[in-house]
Amino acid sequence: MKRREFGSTVLLVGLSAAIPDTGDTGKPPQVNDVLARLNRPSEIAADLYKLDDTYGGASLVELATARLASLKAQVRRASLAPSRERLAVSVAGELEVCAGWFSFEAGNHKQAAQHYSQALYAAHESGNDAVRLHVLNLMAMLAINGRSPDKAHQIAATALDTAPHGDPRLRSLLTMRKAHAAAKVARAAGQGRSPDFERHLGAAWDELGGNGPIEQEPWFAFFSERELRGLEALGRGWLGQHERSAEILADAIPGMLPRNSAYYSLDHASALVSLGEVEQGVAKFHEILPMLMELSSVRVRNGIGEFAQTLTPHARHDADAAETRRIALHLAGQGRTPT
Repeated sequence: MKRREFGSTVLLVGLSAAIPDTGDTGKPPQVNDVLARLNRPSEIAADLYKLDDTYGGASLVELATARLASLKAQVRRASLAPSRERLAVSVAGELEVCAGWFSFEAGNHKQAAQHYSQALYAAHESGNDAVRLHVLNLMAMLAINGRSPDKAHQIAATALDTAPHGDPRLRSLLTMRKAHAAAKVARAAGQGRSPDFERHLGAAWDELGGNGPIEQEPWFAFFSERELRGLEALGRGWLGQHERSAEILADAIPGMLPRNSAYYSLDHASALVSLGEVEQGVAKFHEILPMLMELSSVRVRNGIGEFAQTLTPHARHDADAAETRRIALHLAGQGRTPT
């Protein structure tokens, strides 16, 4: 789907943001009707997550917040039985998570943190433990990106301690956050290896293969063994283990959903350049360039900028590297001519 077509799709989704449509009467339905149409709370955002998986979530923030505001306005006007009220709170929590994730994709970490805080409260009030763990996982990810690895480790460890029988995929993600926190600490210290990273990494794989209830949630549509391998490669890249990172990514990326495929392909291209395989890294970037141009994700855009920086030492004497660096900087929003 081209960007123009994507814009039309987003518009159509936006028109239904005041959930749901008015139907034959022309009058907005009661919130009970809205809740009755959901088989599970997470269905309120399933269509938005599907768009995010393919095109990135930076352009979806307003849709998620509009849908959240519509739900809250209807709840304020309605009189609900306690069980329906808990369901409404759970649905609101799902939308808070969704809005937080899209805010993160848009580069607004403060807004993401605010949504996650509200989602955590909603998960507690409604007894939705899956959402609680999901929020804590995203909060740990936010802390790692905010250069607070100790905070990320604490969040992930607390979540794991309070959910010994949680979904094994959530537990593996939370354990991987601990591994990433250890990698970031080691990187800051200039170390290429981290025993804590290796220990938590092994535990993350063990968690993935464990027994436990499996949540059938739309926000798990992206997750698979391939994604965990991609996260492992990311951590190894932070430690400067570029050869191993490139090996993992070459095998893990095929079959990923588009947005994550683009995200990890940038890491693959950077790893190749860092290994001195500049021609291969440049070729990988141009291979995914059409996809990168269609994505709406500040996180991906930042990755493009980081790839451009890995080309800097080579751009002085390699015309292809210089031109690719120029393209990458422009696409990353740093549209300056390299010197």
